[in-house]
Amino acid sequence: MKTLKISDSNNEFLLFDLRDILELINDGNKFTWTIREIDINIIEPSKQLLRMNDKDYSLLDSIMDSKGYDIIWDELIRISTLNIQVINGCICGYYDDKRIVIKVVDGSYWTVVTNVDLIIHKIKNRFPCSA
Repeated sequence: MKTLKISDSNNEFLLFDLRDILELINDGNKFTWTIREIDINIIEPSKQLLRMNDKDYSLLDSIMDSKGYDIIWDELIRISTLNIQVINGCICGYYDDKRIVIKVVDGSYWTVVTNVDLIIHKIKNRFPCSA
């Protein structure tokens, strides 16, 4: 397993979020996903971020109230495109012998731990990161 730390920031705010990492994962729908201990901030909607509806609020409440919430890929993608900023949390995915662990720490950096070489390559090409 390889660990990559991503910390591209400007004025103490990260210039990317969960959706930017998820878009680099091929076949994400084949993985089993779990979200653990997630904290979010609701931010102003924009052209790139969808405004949350009642169903989204309910889903996020369920996730935040849970110590481990199993989620399907489509829901994970959906919440990553909402008008939220993930501050802390851990998203784990596995499929056969493939593993991905995505963590955000205090909104200041992300780590991705994986044994999937293609994801490692894509992250290194997309973000400034350190091993």
